[in-house]
Amino acid sequence: MQLSGLLQILLSSLATGALYALLLFGMLIVYRVSKAVNFAHGALGMMAAFITFTLAARTQPLWVGILAGLAAAAVISFATDRFILEPISRKAGRDGLDLVVTLGILLLLTAVAEALFGTTTRSFVPLGTDVPVEIGDLFLNLNQVVVTLGVLVLLAGFAWFLSKTQFGLAMRAVATDPALAKSMGLNVSRVRGATWAFAGLTAGVVGIVVASRLSLDAYYMTPFLIKSVIAGIIGGLDRFVAPLTAAFGLALFEGLATYAIGTNYGTPAVFIVVILLLAVLPKRFLSEKGVVRV
Repeated sequence: MQLSGLLQILLSSLATGALYALLLFGMLIVYRVSKAVNFAHGALGMMAAFITFTLAARTQPLWVGILAGLAAAAVISFATDRFILEPISRKAGRDGLDLVVTLGILLLLTAVAEALFGTTTRSFVPLGTDVPVEIGDLFLNLNQVVVTLGVLVLLAGFAWFLSKTQFGLAMRAVATDPALAKSMGLNVSRVRGATWAFAGLTAGVVGIVVASRLSLDAYYMTPFLIKSVIAGIIGGLDRFVAPLTAAFGLALFEGLATYAIGTNYGTPAVFIVVILLLAVLPKRFLSEKGVVRV
Protein backbone atom coordinates (compact mmCIF):
# COMPACT_ATOMS: atom_id res chain seq x y z
CA MET A 1 0.00 0.00 0.00
CA GLN A 2 1.38 3.41 -0.96
CA LEU A 3 1.71 6.12 1.67
CA SER A 4 -0.91 8.30 -0.03
CA GLY A 5 -3.36 5.38 -0.05
CA LEU A 6 -2.76 4.74 3.65
CA LEU A 7 -3.28 8.42 4.48
CA GLN A 8 -6.49 8.42 2.44
CA ILE A 9 -7.81 5.49 4.46
CA LEU A 10 -6.75 7.16 7.71
CA LEU A 11 -8.57 10.40 6.91
CA SER A 12 -11.70 8.66 5.64
CA SER A 13 -11.74 6.40 8.69
CA LEU A 14 -11.31 9.41 10.95
CA ALA A 15 -14.41 10.95 9.35
CA THR A 16 -16.38 7.74 9.96
CA GLY A 17 -14.98 7.34 13.46
CA ALA A 18 -16.16 10.84 14.32
CA LEU A 19 -19.75 9.70 13.71
CA TYR A 20 -19.27 6.50 15.73
CA ALA A 21 -17.78 8.61 18.53
CA LEU A 22 -20.56 11.21 18.49
CA LEU A 23 -23.27 8.55 18.54
CA LEU A 24 -21.48 6.74 21.37
CA PHE A 25 -20.94 10.02 23.22
CA GLY A 26 -24.70 10.49 23.56
CA MET A 27 -25.06 6.98 24.93
CA LEU A 28 -22.19 7.49 27.37
CA ILE A 29 -23.55 10.65 28.97
CA VAL A 30 -26.94 8.98 29.36
CA TYR A 31 -25.34 5.92 30.94
CA ARG A 32 -23.22 8.01 33.28
CA VAL A 33 -26.20 10.00 34.59
CA SER A 34 -28.97 7.39 34.60
CA LYS A 35 -27.15 4.04 34.32
CA ALA A 36 -29.33 3.15 31.31
CA VAL A 37 -28.16 1.77 27.97
CA ASN A 38 -30.32 3.42 25.31
CA PHE A 39 -30.65 1.01 22.39
CA ALA A 40 -33.14 3.41 20.77
CA HIS A 41 -30.40 6.03 20.40
CA GLY A 42 -29.78 5.32 16.72
CA ALA A 43 -33.51 5.31 15.96
CA LEU A 44 -33.70 8.88 17.29
CA GLY A 45 -31.27 9.90 14.58
CA MET A 46 -33.31 8.02 12.00
CA MET A 47 -36.47 9.89 12.99
CA ALA A 48 -34.62 13.22 12.86
CA ALA A 49 -33.44 12.45 9.33
CA PHE A 50 -36.92 11.43 8.14
CA ILE A 51 -38.48 14.61 9.55
CA THR A 52 -35.76 16.72 7.94
CA PHE A 53 -36.23 14.95 4.61
CA THR A 54 -40.03 15.29 4.69
CA LEU A 55 -40.04 19.01 5.48
CA ALA A 56 -37.31 19.75 2.94
CA ALA A 57 -39.31 17.90 0.26
CA ARG A 58 -42.31 20.13 0.99
CA THR A 59 -40.44 23.26 -0.12
CA GLN A 60 -39.59 24.30 3.43
CA PRO A 61 -36.07 25.72 3.91
CA LEU A 62 -33.63 22.96 4.71
CA TRP A 63 -32.58 24.53 8.00
CA VAL A 64 -36.20 24.44 9.19
CA GLY A 65 -36.34 20.71 8.55
CA ILE A 66 -33.01 20.14 10.31
CA LEU A 67 -34.08 22.11 13.38
CA ALA A 68 -37.42 20.27 13.47
CA GLY A 69 -35.69 16.89 13.19
CA LEU A 70 -33.18 17.70 15.92
CA ALA A 71 -35.94 19.02 18.19
CA ALA A 72 -38.00 15.86 17.67
CA ALA A 73 -35.03 13.64 18.58
CA ALA A 74 -34.37 15.68 21.72
CA VAL A 75 -38.03 15.60 22.79
CA ILE A 76 -38.41 11.85 22.23
CA SER A 77 -35.21 11.19 24.15
CA PHE A 78 -36.30 13.46 27.02
CA ALA A 79 -39.76 11.84 27.16
CA THR A 80 -38.24 8.35 27.22
CA ASP A 81 -36.41 9.13 30.43
CA ARG A 82 -38.92 11.44 32.13
CA PHE A 83 -42.06 9.36 31.63
CA ILE A 84 -40.71 5.81 31.41
CA LEU A 85 -37.17 5.16 32.64
CA GLU A 86 -37.02 7.60 35.55
CA PRO A 87 -40.17 6.16 37.20
CA ILE A 88 -38.73 2.67 36.68
CA SER A 89 -35.43 3.66 38.30
CA ARG A 90 -37.27 4.60 41.50
CA LYS A 91 -38.47 1.04 41.96
CA ALA A 92 -36.18 -1.44 43.66
CA GLY A 93 -35.38 -4.71 41.97
CA ARG A 94 -36.02 -3.48 38.43
CA ASP A 95 -32.48 -3.72 37.06
CA GLY A 96 -32.34 -4.45 33.34
CA LEU A 97 -35.71 -2.96 32.47
CA ASP A 98 -33.96 -0.04 30.74
CA LEU A 99 -32.69 -2.51 28.14
CA VAL A 100 -36.18 -3.90 27.55
CA VAL A 101 -37.75 -0.46 27.40
CA THR A 102 -35.23 1.06 25.01
CA LEU A 103 -35.33 -1.99 22.75
CA GLY A 104 -39.11 -1.64 22.72
CA ILE A 105 -38.82 2.04 21.80
CA LEU A 106 -36.36 1.11 19.04
CA LEU A 107 -38.90 -1.29 17.55
CA LEU A 108 -41.70 1.25 18.00
CA LEU A 109 -39.81 4.06 16.27
CA THR A 110 -38.84 1.73 13.43
CA ALA A 111 -42.46 0.66 12.94
CA VAL A 112 -43.66 4.27 13.08
CA ALA A 113 -41.07 5.30 10.48
CA GLU A 114 -42.13 2.51 8.14
CA ALA A 115 -45.82 3.35 8.63
CA LEU A 116 -45.38 7.09 8.06
CA PHE A 117 -42.61 7.19 5.47
CA GLY A 118 -42.78 3.78 3.81
CA THR A 119 -40.08 1.18 3.24
CA THR A 120 -38.50 2.69 0.13
CA THR A 121 -34.86 3.74 0.39
CA ARG A 122 -34.45 7.45 -0.33
CA SER A 123 -31.57 9.67 -1.37
CA PHE A 124 -31.02 12.37 1.22
CA VAL A 125 -29.88 15.96 0.79
CA PRO A 126 -26.08 15.94 0.07
CA LEU A 127 -25.13 18.38 2.89
CA GLY A 128 -21.65 18.94 1.50
CA THR A 129 -20.92 15.40 0.35
CA ASP A 130 -20.88 16.74 -3.23
CA VAL A 131 -18.29 19.43 -2.44
CA PRO A 132 -14.76 18.01 -2.90
CA VAL A 133 -11.88 19.00 -0.62
CA GLU A 134 -8.38 18.23 -1.89
CA ILE A 135 -5.44 18.05 0.51
CA GLY A 136 -2.45 17.36 -1.71
CA ASP A 137 -3.10 13.94 -3.22
CA LEU A 138 -5.88 13.20 -0.71
CA PHE A 139 -9.57 13.60 -1.43
CA LEU A 140 -12.35 14.19 1.08
CA ASN A 141 -15.58 16.12 0.93
CA LEU A 142 -16.80 19.14 2.84
CA ASN A 143 -19.20 17.02 4.89
CA GLN A 144 -16.38 14.82 6.20
CA VAL A 145 -14.12 17.75 7.04
CA VAL A 146 -16.75 19.85 8.82
CA VAL A 147 -18.25 16.96 10.79
CA THR A 148 -14.87 15.57 11.90
CA LEU A 149 -13.60 18.94 13.10
CA GLY A 150 -16.98 19.69 14.70
CA VAL A 151 -17.02 16.43 16.66
CA LEU A 152 -13.46 16.94 17.92
CA VAL A 153 -14.32 20.48 19.05
CA LEU A 154 -17.52 19.24 20.72
CA LEU A 155 -15.72 16.52 22.67
CA ALA A 156 -13.04 18.96 23.82
CA GLY A 157 -15.72 21.50 24.73
CA PHE A 158 -17.65 18.93 26.75
CA ALA A 159 -14.53 18.07 28.75
CA TRP A 160 -14.23 21.75 29.63
CA PHE A 161 -17.97 21.93 30.36
CA LEU A 162 -17.82 19.06 32.85
CA SER A 163 -14.96 20.56 34.84
CA LYS A 164 -15.62 24.30 34.61
CA THR A 165 -19.38 24.91 34.65
CA GLN A 166 -21.94 24.57 37.40
CA PHE A 167 -24.22 22.30 35.41
CA GLY A 168 -21.26 20.16 34.37
CA LEU A 169 -20.30 19.67 37.99
CA ALA A 170 -23.94 18.83 38.75
CA MET A 171 -23.86 16.14 36.04
CA ARG A 172 -20.74 14.65 37.58
CA ALA A 173 -22.34 14.67 41.03
CA VAL A 174 -25.49 12.95 39.78
CA ALA A 175 -23.41 10.40 37.87
CA THR A 176 -21.36 9.61 40.99
CA ASP A 177 -24.17 9.34 43.54
CA PRO A 178 -27.72 10.51 42.68
CA ALA A 179 -28.97 10.14 46.27
CA LEU A 180 -26.12 12.22 47.67
CA ALA A 181 -26.55 14.81 44.92
CA LYS A 182 -30.25 15.10 45.76
CA SER A 183 -29.49 15.49 49.46
CA MET A 184 -27.18 18.38 48.55
CA GLY A 185 -30.06 20.19 46.86
CA LEU A 186 -29.40 19.28 43.22
CA ASN A 187 -32.41 18.70 41.00
CA VAL A 188 -31.54 15.19 39.82
CA SER A 189 -34.60 14.93 37.57
CA ARG A 190 -33.67 18.16 35.81
CA VAL A 191 -30.09 17.01 35.24
CA ARG A 192 -31.29 13.68 33.87
CA GLY A 193 -33.81 15.33 31.59
CA ALA A 194 -31.30 17.81 30.18
CA THR A 195 -28.77 15.03 29.63
CA TRP A 196 -31.23 12.83 27.76
CA ALA A 197 -32.43 15.75 25.64
CA PHE A 198 -28.86 16.70 24.70
CA ALA A 199 -28.06 13.07 23.92
CA GLY A 200 -31.09 12.97 21.62
CA LEU A 201 -29.81 16.10 19.91
CA THR A 202 -26.44 14.45 19.20
CA ALA A 203 -28.23 11.35 17.87
CA GLY A 204 -30.22 13.60 15.54
CA VAL A 205 -27.04 15.19 14.21
CA VAL A 206 -25.50 11.78 13.52
CA GLY A 207 -28.69 10.50 11.88
CA ILE A 208 -28.89 13.46 9.51
CA VAL A 209 -25.19 13.34 8.61
CA VAL A 210 -25.18 9.57 8.02
CA ALA A 211 -28.27 9.88 5.82
CA SER A 212 -26.51 12.52 3.74
CA ARG A 213 -23.55 10.19 3.23
CA LEU A 214 -25.50 7.01 2.54
CA SER A 215 -29.27 6.79 2.04
CA LEU A 216 -32.40 6.93 4.16
CA ASP A 217 -34.64 4.10 5.36
CA ALA A 218 -35.90 2.81 8.69
CA TYR A 219 -32.82 0.64 9.35
CA TYR A 220 -29.82 2.59 8.06
CA MET A 221 -28.69 3.64 11.56
CA THR A 222 -28.60 0.09 12.98
CA PRO A 223 -25.02 -0.73 11.85
CA PHE A 224 -23.79 2.57 13.29
CA LEU A 225 -25.51 1.89 16.60
CA ILE A 226 -24.09 -1.64 16.84
CA LYS A 227 -20.51 -0.50 16.16
CA SER A 228 -20.84 2.39 18.60
CA VAL A 229 -22.09 0.04 21.32
CA ILE A 230 -19.19 -2.32 20.58
CA ALA A 231 -16.74 0.54 21.07
CA GLY A 232 -18.49 1.36 24.33
CA ILE A 233 -18.17 -2.22 25.54
CA ILE A 234 -14.47 -2.33 24.66
CA GLY A 235 -13.66 0.97 26.34
CA GLY A 236 -16.16 0.78 29.20
CA LEU A 237 -19.50 2.54 29.38
CA ASP A 238 -18.59 4.34 32.59
CA ARG A 239 -15.70 6.21 30.96
CA PHE A 240 -15.23 8.72 28.15
CA VAL A 241 -11.71 8.73 26.73
CA ALA A 242 -11.27 4.96 26.31
CA PRO A 243 -14.59 4.19 24.55
CA LEU A 244 -14.39 7.25 22.30
CA THR A 245 -10.84 6.28 21.34
CA ALA A 246 -12.12 2.77 20.67
CA ALA A 247 -14.76 4.24 18.33
CA PHE A 248 -12.08 5.90 16.20
CA GLY A 249 -9.94 2.75 16.35
CA LEU A 250 -12.86 0.59 15.25
CA ALA A 251 -13.48 2.84 12.25
CA LEU A 252 -9.79 2.74 11.33
CA PHE A 253 -9.66 -1.04 11.47
CA GLU A 254 -12.86 -1.26 9.45
CA GLY A 255 -11.39 1.02 6.79
CA LEU A 256 -8.17 -0.97 6.56
CA ALA A 257 -10.03 -4.30 6.50
CA THR A 258 -12.39 -3.08 3.79
CA TYR A 259 -9.45 -1.92 1.69
CA ALA A 260 -7.53 -5.17 2.19
CA ILE A 261 -10.25 -7.81 1.82
CA GLY A 262 -13.20 -6.03 0.23
CA THR A 263 -16.41 -4.26 1.22
CA ASN A 264 -18.34 -7.47 1.88
CA TYR A 265 -15.82 -8.70 4.44
CA GLY A 266 -14.92 -5.51 6.28
CA THR A 267 -17.76 -5.66 8.81
CA PRO A 268 -17.39 -9.41 9.58
CA ALA A 269 -13.67 -8.79 10.16
CA VAL A 270 -14.56 -6.10 12.68
CA PHE A 271 -16.76 -8.47 14.67
CA ILE A 272 -14.15 -11.24 14.64
CA VAL A 273 -11.49 -8.90 16.00
CA VAL A 274 -13.89 -7.51 18.63
CA ILE A 275 -14.68 -11.02 19.89
CA LEU A 276 -10.97 -11.78 20.14
CA LEU A 277 -10.31 -8.50 21.96
CA LEU A 278 -13.05 -9.11 24.51
CA ALA A 279 -11.65 -12.59 25.08
CA VAL A 280 -8.06 -11.53 25.74
CA LEU A 281 -8.19 -7.98 27.17
CA PRO A 282 -7.47 -7.79 30.91
CA LYS A 283 -10.48 -6.89 33.01
CA ARG A 284 -8.91 -3.62 34.05
CA PHE A 285 -9.37 -2.32 30.51
CA LEU A 286 -13.07 -3.02 30.58
CA SER A 287 -15.99 -1.72 32.58
CA GLU A 288 -17.18 -4.99 34.07
CA LYS A 289 -20.49 -3.50 35.14
CA GLY A 290 -21.15 -2.11 31.67
CA VAL A 291 -20.08 -5.26 29.88
CA VAL A 292 -22.22 -7.56 31.98
CA ARG A 293 -25.34 -5.46 31.54
CA VAL A 294 -24.91 -5.08 27.80
